[in-house]
Amino acid sequence: MFNNLLTKLEVFNSIETKISENWGYLSIEGTYNQSVKDFITQLCLLLKINDDSGCLTIKIDNETVDVDEIESTLTLNSSWLIHINKLPLIEKYKTNHYTNFFFSKDEFDSWSENLDPFSPKNPINNKNPLNIIVKNLHESFGGPNLLVCNELSAVSFDSFNYKLPAENIITETVHVISQDTIVINPKNHLISFGNIKNKSAIPFFNNSAIVLTSCLISEFYNSDKIILRGIKRIQLQLSKKIQNAFFDLNYITNLREVVEWVYEDKVETRIKLFIDRITLDLDFEKSYAEGLIPILESSYQQAKERYNFVIIERKDQYLKELRELLKDVKAQSDLYSTKIRSLLSNLLRDVLAGFLLVGFSFFTKVSEITKLNDAKLIDYVFKGFAVYFILSAIFQSIVDLYDIKVSKQEMYYWKNITREFLPKKEFEKHMKDSLRNRKISISVLYPLTILVYFIIAYLSWYFPSIWNTYLIK
Repeated sequence: MFNNLLTKLEVFNSIETKISENWGYLSIEGTYNQSVKDFITQLCLLLKINDDSGCLTIKIDNETVDVDEIESTLTLNSSWLIHINKLPLIEKYKTNHYTNFFFSKDEFDSWSENLDPFSPKNPINNKNPLNIIVKNLHESFGGPNLLVCNELSAVSFDSFNYKLPAENIITETVHVISQDTIVINPKNHLISFGNIKNKSAIPFFNNSAIVLTSCLISEFYNSDKIILRGIKRIQLQLSKKIQNAFFDLNYITNLREVVEWVYEDKVETRIKLFIDRITLDLDFEKSYAEGLIPILESSYQQAKERYNFVIIERKDQYLKELRELLKDVKAQSDLYSTKIRSLLSNLLRDVLAGFLLVGFSFFTKVSEITKLNDAKLIDYVFKGFAVYFILSAIFQSIVDLYDIKVSKQEMYYWKNITREFLPKKEFEKHMKDSLRNRKISISVLYPLTILVYFIIAYLSWYFPSIWNTYLIK
């Protein structure tokens, strides 16, 4: 029926007309044309055959006329108007789904941009499944309860059984505080296929994401005011007026998975864990729907990890382990300065040991230093010292730098757990500020200490020559 009706209406594109269209009606008006009589007659005949003549109103020169009077009434310079009431057709031709049509794609786009996803008057909320046929729509899109296509499309609704919660389940969890009647029905608005680059699909993608997001809040007042009760109590907008493509299909899919997980079991616990995580990382300068985009996946994963601890009653053990971990992270960050101090103390120890060995062994117990020098013994001893200093510097550098690398990996490995008590930005700032001076000191003092090792090694290697050249003579 609807496809045939759109085919008949197609002829009005060949003449100059003015079209006004909304969900419930279609009005086409123009002035006399030789072929207008035939077009109107064919349209009336189609509706009459299907016993739908009551949906059609014809006016000529602002006077309502019957179909049989068109021939005698429509004359040169006459103005005419055809008004089709869509609402009876929607109810009459309901099969396993509701169907409506839009003859004008521009009027459809204008209508869809002003849809309130929470209004009970929104046909997507009160008529499901719903198929909207749009004349000359370039690409179809939709989901399990919504299908938008053109009159030639052979696509169908998404048949996958999504586990999205029903409206009554959502309102048991989300506290709705509004003077107006609010409908939160994510399955009706869900978009599971389509192209976000299709201009006509943008409002439906955006509304789908907004309705899914509204399932993950504590209190709902309206689109301009919601409450999140997590570690922090936050009041912000649910969404702002969006005209451009903002939420793509991948994000809607991720959002649907989060909603399905939250409402799968122990809803109050799961949504509390998710909102706890969100309130730490959310950008409060954005609306909730927009602010979730960069943090949704990470918050979802962390909420699931925490849920495993909570559900097996290990909350106390988890917090105890976390406090110990924070101490370990601090100890690992102290490793930077510890390595410098240990290298410097080892250098002083090695130099002191060398002086003591030389002093006690040669100068206090051996009197014939010249004979030792002639026997090359001093040469062997000091070159041994040189080799020892070089090997000591190399081995200590390898061990220390490897320890620092491992400690850095450990800090970031446990990052997700340490962020349990700290927002992401605060954690990053703390790590950056704590390690900045230590990184500078180790990058300057550590090479200088190694350089001193090599200078001492160099002096030890050539000490016999210096002894013979300057001290003996």
